Amino acid sequence: MPKRMFILTGEVSGELYASELIKQLKKENPDLQIDCTGSSKLKKIGANSIIDLSKLSSIGYTEVIPQLINQVRAFRTIKKYLKKTKPDLVLAIDNQGFNVQVLKYAKKINLQTAYFIAPQEWQWGKKENGIKIGKIVDTLFSIFEEEHEFYLDCGANSIYIGHPLKELITNFQKELPVAINKRKGIHYIGIFPGSRKQEIKLIAPTLFKAAKLIQNKLNNCQFYCCVTSKSDIPRLKKLIHKYKLNCELYTENSYHIIPQMDFSICKSGTNILEHTFFETPCLSAYTLSPLTTWIVNKLLRKKFEKKYTYFSLPNIISKSFIIPEFYLENFNEQKIANSALSYLQSQKNYQQLKNKIQEFNTSIKPDQTLKSLSKYCLNLLSN
Repeated sequence: MPKRMFILTGEVSGELYASELIKQLKKENPDLQIDCTGSSKLKKIGANSIIDLSKLSSIGYTEVIPQLINQVRAFRTIKKYLKKTKPDLVLAIDNQGFNVQVLKYAKKINLQTAYFIAPQEWQWGKKENGIKIGKIVDTLFSIFEEEHEFYLDCGANSIYIGHPLKELITNFQKELPVAINKRKGIHYIGIFPGSRKQEIKLIAPTLFKAAKLIQNKLNNCQFYCCVTSKSDIPRLKKLIHKYKLNCELYTENSYHIIPQMDFSICKSGTNILEHTFFETPCLSAYTLSPLTTWIVNKLLRKKFEKKYTYFSLPNIISKSFIIPEFYLENFNEQKIANSALSYLQSQKNYQQLKNKIQEFNTSIKPDQTLKSLSKYCLNLLSN
């Protein structure tokens, strides 16, 4: 009987890594049966998707509430699948809130479990939570050395394989096509509002307001808004019209557009790391619902300020402020616009930021992460 593997994804970045992993797995073992949670993109490369979880992704305490019913239904579907098919390996990729619950159930029915881009307990959580993760995950593939050391200390079976983004971007740069026709004397500015519905609702309006303030100061600017889901286009078009922005929506692969921007205002997340690997200056911004923000400020503020200095991955990894950050009460259009303008209107400031990003980029080596992950998974399947 051919081996069967189940891959859990729930976010855009996770699906990107899954797609590259599936290609590698199929290349090395064409007979491997791969089931997954994912979109039609994964079906096209040979995986059988049992459900798409991407629309259920959320961050925060109260933001998850509207999705609870759909998440419960999705969890039941996956439990039924796992109990019926009993795959030889269940691999979760990121999306910790939902995936941890699935792995708990998989472990309960004695299935082999693994995690790639595991819960960031090493960054945001506690050792006791890391120990809990180690008990439900047979093999944990760490993408950062600090993460690897943390989970080893928690008793987990951690294998350090590196971050997949640098590898993907390095390979992509070899075939980078020209996506836009750039004109001299124009500032090309990217807007990256995120992929989750809550981000488009909560974050996009402020980023567009900031873009309007930038446009008022810089007449010679052209904005490109990167669209993750075509269902977001109507809302984004309304924002462009409302603020009379010289802005085009970009629906193709964001890797085509990032390196061609002079600067980007971004929702905090994977795209910040993507910008640094492409060496495109940017800033990072994020907010949560008013209720979640109140909870953080009233109940968790002192804890967060004591433990966390940085929030963007390049800053966390380097332990220094490389990328400007705007969170919670600092998340407003005036501060975001002023920061962007401080770089766009000053060649000295711009070059200093560029130099920091280049230095960071040089410090991160492109590992053959997904190829290594594929080999490790195939070894686990053969045991």
